[in-house]
Amino acid sequence: QHSLEVVVDLQADGEWRYPEVVENNLYRVVQEGCENALRYAHAKTITLFGRLRPDEIDIRLEDDGVGFDSEISLRQNDMLAKKHFGLAGMHERANLIGAEISIHSRPSQGTTIRVTWKSKESI
Repeated sequence: QHSLEVVVDLQADGEWRYPEVVENNLYRVVQEGCENALRYAHAKTITLFGRLRPDEIDIRLEDDGVGFDSEISLRQNDMLAKKHFGLAGMHERANLIGAEISIHSRPSQGTTIRVTWKSKESI
């Protein structure tokens, strides 16, 4: 119901594939972040930055939406108890593949989600 600008800046050092479980879970984390930016944050701009290397993925998703108080507990049980199912799901998916995830937000200042994954073996 409002216009949205999506900016994508992906850098890759060649062509290769990651393990399917890694690709699927990272895709779902980005998808959930975008859905939250649209549904709850009413963002006008979503920016996806990504650096893809054979042994490492670094993704940052930023929005200019309404943000939220990131002082909320990001412990899994606390997120579920407060019905932050999307945030809990992003953390769970990152944990499944051994990735690090951080979520930073402030009211009226948007949200930034960063996910980094490092391969345990060479691809």
